[in-house]
Amino acid sequence: MDKQLLLLRELHLNPVTTQRDIAKAVGLSLGSVNELIKQMVNMGILKIEKISQKKVMYNLTSLGITQRAKGTYKYISEAYAFLKELNKRIDGLMSNINEDRIVVLFGEYDDLYDIIKTRLDNNGIQYITINSYEGLKLLSDKNKLLLIVWNPENIPLLNDDNYDYIDILSYI
Repeated sequence: MDKQLLLLRELHLNPVTTQRDIAKAVGLSLGSVNELIKQMVNMGILKIEKISQKKVMYNLTSLGITQRAKGTYKYISEAYAFLKELNKRIDGLMSNINEDRIVVLFGEYDDLYDIIKTRLDNNGIQYITINSYEGLKLLSDKNKLLLIVWNPENIPLLNDDNYDYIDILSYI
């Protein structure tokens, strides 16, 4: 999401706020927020209304509302296209798994884990889930294991012990 869209979203949700709070909320520096607000006021996207000596209200103009809507639509469309492509790539990887392998999802339980798990379920591939290296070492017959990993910090451990794995991030 671009900086301007992040700012428009935050100002839409919290019109009475400080630039410092905006900066924290969107992860930008205070100077960047100040500059973006000036630019958006000059472009007619945003109006500033003084409420009191220390408070202002940021109002999106009709142009600002349109920009926010278009930007949000574009962001959602791009994210959806990315997820569709990601699913397609994961499905392609999964189609090459031999049935005699034990598939192990190895990593944190996060959003990417959920995506991979869903793809395996949809493809009817059985798997086990392990989120610690200690748990992984308890599995027997290392040669039958095929690990699917998505956390970069796990890769060196697997290389050191010669595990067979697929690094999902290298395919996206």
